[in-house]
Amino acid sequence: MNLEDALANSPYPGRGLLIGRTDYGLVALYWATGRSEASRRRQFVPRGTELHIEDTGGGGDDPLRHYQAAGIFGTQLVVGNGRHVAEIGLGLADQPGSTLLELLEPEPDPPIFTPRIAAVVDLMADAALCGAAVRSIDGSIGHNMLSTDEFPLGAGILLATYQGPIADPCGWAVPTWVELAPSLDEQVATTWDTLDSDLRVGLASCVVGSLWNVDRQV
Repeated sequence: MNLEDALANSPYPGRGLLIGRTDYGLVALYWATGRSEASRRRQFVPRGTELHIEDTGGGGDDPLRHYQAAGIFGTQLVVGNGRHVAEIGLGLADQPGSTLLELLEPEPDPPIFTPRIAAVVDLMADAALCGAAVRSIDGSIGHNMLSTDEFPLGAGILLATYQGPIADPCGWAVPTWVELAPSLDEQVATTWDTLDSDLRVGLASCVVGSLWNVDRQV
């Protein structure tokens, strides 16, 4: 399945990540889209092997919008859509990633209850674990997980927060295998072009274990 087909039912995918293998090696992408003015007043700020999402409008700190989206903790790269990235990264010293992902809860932003998503990538191997905490209609919390010990060339795992119409999205966050473009540059362009131009905020990428680069910014 290509990225466009995977997001066909997600005209507003919210925030998302993509981990996979191109001819650059194992790569990671993270993007954000936004409907509200506050969500769109954000910028992607790389700090070496860390990626941060920050406010540009002087509206003050908002933990659901402003956070460290990626960082290296020991031998693991952690990518995600909130401050749980640092919590997972620090927790990896004592607990496996699967346990930490199962502790996640959706964001406290009713009525959507945005899923918290994260990927933990082993820098010493070709392995990754992607997971999300999703709230069901009955209020129960489920955890969607997918792990792999190998990324074939041209394959990746997509994880995005929302599905459904732009005006009324719902939590989705199901890790999904997708086809990747041959090069990182092509995949960045394809991913950006797939996102609604009226909702796009930014997109960043890195070769896993290396520096983050802000490829697109509104």
